[in-house]
Amino acid sequence: MINSSPQVHPTISVKVKANQHCNLDSFPLRFGFTFEHDTSIELKIISGPKADPRHHDRFLYNASIEHPQSKQQLSGKFVIHDNGRTNSLVTAWRHDSDTEYYLSSVMKDLRKSGDLTPTILLGFHETYIKGSLRTHSDLVRELTKHRSSNEISQIERTARQSIELLSNELQYSQQLAQSEKHRADTEQQMRLYLEDENRQLKLEQQQALQQGNQVQQTSPTTLINVEEQVNHRGSSCTVLTLGSGTKWYMKTSTFDKAGQITAKAKQLIGQEVVVTSWDPIRQPGKWSSQGYFRNIYLAK
Repeated sequence: MINSSPQVHPTISVKVKANQHCNLDSFPLRFGFTFEHDTSIELKIISGPKADPRHHDRFLYNASIEHPQSKQQLSGKFVIHDNGRTNSLVTAWRHDSDTEYYLSSVMKDLRKSGDLTPTILLGFHETYIKGSLRTHSDLVRELTKHRSSNEISQIERTARQSIELLSNELQYSQQLAQSEKHRADTEQQMRLYLEDENRQLKLEQQQALQQGNQVQQTSPTTLINVEEQVNHRGSSCTVLTLGSGTKWYMKTSTFDKAGQITAKAKQLIGQEVVVTSWDPIRQPGKWSSQGYFRNIYLAK
């Protein structure tokens, strides 16, 4: 839980788990310390949180923490896992996020392979601060100094596999994000289309009333088929076949000279639609009972 008073910056208490990546890799290299046991620390929030698009329960903060020995305030970016009950630190870095994201992955995998330890990373801290160790390639270069050829090959192979795996994960995440954006865009377009359909239906109802008619409309049902230029009672008509089994006719020479309604109907085949018909106010059912329609709309 964030506490915003009385400090100048709000603070958030997070747990650093001693046996996990942030404490074993990120802290020793990037901040120059590590904890022997699980420890709670305070983050002074500068900005955030920013949601992690790949993990719904992770959040990114710009913040600072206090070095446990020097008491110096160290700023950086911190990823927090919030499970709804407690917060724990996932990782932290101090420079370009993309570069350090790959560095984190390689550090973690090299530690798991036994080629890297928190003590070694503490020894690299000054090199990191001076800017000579910022990428995974820099780390491999420093780590392979004074190593045998077999050890160098093993370290380079582990680093390469780590980068390949992370690159694949990031690519997959990007594809998911693009897919989600497409879905959201499609839903937005559908909402806008339905809003426009509703406006057009209201305009049709107003127009009908102004001409002494009342709009009748079917219950939503699937549009099965659209036929053009069908002779019906001596007139060329567009014919709609609905899922209810009913057929509706429009004399195109009178009501659809430009073919716009017919074209719209053809685009709605397979969709839930409502069909409208105009009846004179004083003659209910005159045209609707005969299956004549005036327009078609996508159902809500």
